[in-house]
Amino acid sequence: MCSSDLYTGYAAGAHYNHRGSGANSLCLNPNPTFPPGNSNGNQNGALIYGTEYQNTGIGKNHHDKDAVCALCVVRGATFTQWGRDVCPEGHRTEYKGYVMSNHYTQHKGMFVCVDGERAFEVKDQEGNHDGQLWYTTEFEQGSLPGSVYKHDHEASCAQCTALDYVSTYVRWGNRECPDGADKLFTGYAAGAHYNHRGSGANTMCLHPNPTYPPGTSSGNQNGALIYGTEYQNTGAIDKNHDKDAVCSLCAVRGNTHTQWGREICPDGYQFEYKGVVMANHYTQHKNEFVCVDGAREYTTKSSNANHDGNLWYTTEYEHGSLPNNIFKHNHEVSCAQCTSVDRTSTYVRWGAKKCADHATTLYMGYAGGGHYSHKGSGYNAMCLHPNPTYPPGTHSGDQNGALIYGTEYQNTGAIDKNH
Repeated sequence: MCSSDLYTGYAAGAHYNHRGSGANSLCLNPNPTFPPGNSNGNQNGALIYGTEYQNTGIGKNHHDKDAVCALCVVRGATFTQWGRDVCPEGHRTEYKGYVMSNHYTQHKGMFVCVDGERAFEVKDQEGNHDGQLWYTTEFEQGSLPGSVYKHDHEASCAQCTALDYVSTYVRWGNRECPDGADKLFTGYAAGAHYNHRGSGANTMCLHPNPTYPPGTSSGNQNGALIYGTEYQNTGAIDKNHDKDAVCSLCAVRGNTHTQWGREICPDGYQFEYKGVVMANHYTQHKNEFVCVDGAREYTTKSSNANHDGNLWYTTEYEHGSLPNNIFKHNHEVSCAQCTSVDRTSTYVRWGAKKCADHATTLYMGYAGGGHYSHKGSGYNAMCLHPNPTYPPGTHSGDQNGALIYGTEYQNTGAIDKNH
């Protein structure tokens, strides 16, 4: 139960055995409404299923139970602390639990922090319905140092709230936060293995002082798996190949957002850092598009060994549904982290040219993401800035690391528009 909850709903996502639909998990409202023109025809575009807990050997035995969720509202900057279930001193603990996701052999889900209670829907029908599945997650050594993270031990987590701040962000590829931001910790960039279909698609900044949930063991349960992250060369603007990427969790007194495609923040905004967009290679399995600091720093425990794990390549624009008079084909993509001191939050209004009347439009951009037929690059959609800038050293060579394409609407047979 939240201190202030908006609703208790149903945890949902894509089917564990489907290559497509969204990788992210949703907390569905228990009182759904339906868009005009909807029908009960089987259109089979993207599909949403409920979520079941799966046993791996530790924690509550709620195997095949249907997972619930609660949407909570707080005052302060709230963040998920990956790998440690004790919040920083002076921060409020909202809850603690287990990192869970799809099995590493299935198809991509999302790493989520699941409350240790693993509560389920009282209307649960006791059956094995599958759908989206949640397994506990283990640390894997290599690009994660064995002196810090215990191999094959389950990963814990906590939801923490800093009352004196408005928002937090991760500065990927740097050990420090910039002036004007406070560093909560310097950690290890981590995610699923580049060659695994399953586990979570999102990238995490792991706490450097992990704790372990009750009942953890060194047994190889092989549910979802977490690996460290290495930089990879593509042939342009390369740096620190095979080094293990570092990250810093930063807190600010304002609303912060990632600006995709442009490294200059809007007038009046606080500039946090700039960098390059990176993700898995487009031929691998999806992880997340992230904004990596140009320094591309690495952990103090990093080596030059090729451990692989989660991998980061620079990202290029691809023409077609992205207009070639705006975005340079095969040029690397820049980014920036920007903070507004007089705003409390931002959102993207997908499919519209301006924000609602009571909101301020920062820019009208282009919806971008990985190609629908590519196994790799990032899973997340981005709102690309319409006036792109390019990182130093970029050129038109076809490096083919991660790739970004524009987005098209597709018909499914009901409520179609603008195919």
